Amino acid sequence: MEKENVCGLHCTKINNINVTIGKQEILKNINIHIHCGELTVIIGKNGAGKSTLLKAILGEIPHTGDITFLDMKENKKKKIKIGYVPQSINVERHMPTTVYDMFASYICSTPVCFRKN
Repeated sequence: MEKENVCGLHCTKINNINVTIGKQEILKNINIHIHCGELTVIIGKNGAGKSTLLKAILGEIPHTGDITFLDMKENKKKKIKIGYVPQSINVERHMPTTVYDMFASYICSTPVCFRKN
């Protein structure tokens, strides 16, 4: 019997993912089967769609096709936690924000700067 991965998942199946922005087709018919615990690398030239694919997997941009997260028993998982650090973050440059502030605002669903002391 296989040992369960730390993340609790067995694999991520990406079937026929398509992303269109405006009239521009960015990704077409992408199929990937990623196993947890294995190193998976997505490489390509600038503008090839690597970041777009990650944003589609994270649900940040609309796409067609299926992204399925499966546990060790091949059951679909609806809600998973994914960590992602984008290339750039649109944050007010004059507002001091620490890593702690970012994680704290995620955990309590309220940005630190809006909390009353």
